[in-house]
Amino acid sequence: MFKGHIAPVNAVAFAPDSKTVASVSADTTALIWDVTKVDRSKVPAKALAAGDLETCWQALADNDAAKAFTRMGDLIAAPKDAVAWLKARVKPALPLDMKRVEALIGQLDDKRFKVREKAAAELLNIGDHLVPVIDKTLAANLSPETKRRLAELRGKLALLQDERLRSYRAVEVLERIGTPEARQVLRTLADGAPGALVTTTAKEALNR
Repeated sequence: MFKGHIAPVNAVAFAPDSKTVASVSADTTALIWDVTKVDRSKVPAKALAAGDLETCWQALADNDAAKAFTRMGDLIAAPKDAVAWLKARVKPALPLDMKRVEALIGQLDDKRFKVREKAAAELLNIGDHLVPVIDKTLAANLSPETKRRLAELRGKLALLQDERLRSYRAVEVLERIGTPEARQVLRTLADGAPGALVTTTAKEALNR
């Protein structure tokens, strides 16, 4: 526990790297703390059966944050089993096939509604690392229909849902486990396609 203020703390703020935190107190002082020097009690390692691991895996994509947090704690408490499980299921983002992406974007203004809908669905399935391409494309001179569909697509890709949410939480689990094996999985994920959520979050985790 940090000691320094002699009155209630009114506000706290973490630095972007999560290594320092600032606190402001009613005693008129503001202090900067080095979070990396905090002693953290180690949780005894345990083993998880395959069924338990599957339950945790499903919870990582659950919209119930409390449920997901509990299962993340279960994974962190079983580092050996958790790392092996996540390594087999969370994969680096694959590079974009730009020719296919450009063709699909072109189809967003096709005269046939079914073609436009199919192209939009396929673009959505590509994943969040399509966002930089969409941003660049939106800056060009586009038809109203293409611009509308791309803006709508970007909004959907920006949300942490389903597999993207699961990957985000899986990276957090690996970071908090912090073993050499866990960090190796993070390095593999960080080498994925630029712009993907799993790539970005893995890089951030390694830099913290």
